[in-house]
Amino acid sequence: MNSMLDRLEETSLRQRRFVSDASHELRSPVAAIRAQMEVAIRRGDATDWPEVARRVLDEDTRLEQAVAELLELARAEEGVAIDRVEIDLDGVVLEETARVRR
Repeated sequence: MNSMLDRLEETSLRQRRFVSDASHELRSPVAAIRAQMEVAIRRGDATDWPEVARRVLDEDTRLEQAVAELLELARAEEGVAIDRVEIDLDGVVLEETARVRR
């Protein structure tokens, strides 16, 4: 009985961590999209709408990637085999730094 309760507790903790991570990962691009639009609207006629659209589309792509990654993570948590790929962390850091500076 104790073993079963321990497994249930561990499962519950993993699920809470996943929900917390998912919430954080989805909130960032949504907030960036909102900020882009609010600033553009406040600037009125001075707004470069094609540039705003490009930035919003970039954030939308980021949001789409986050959703895909979270779904992949959920499948991995369920024990479904996933393909492993090598990731260039230097590239990720440089890309994210460039995105933030824009």
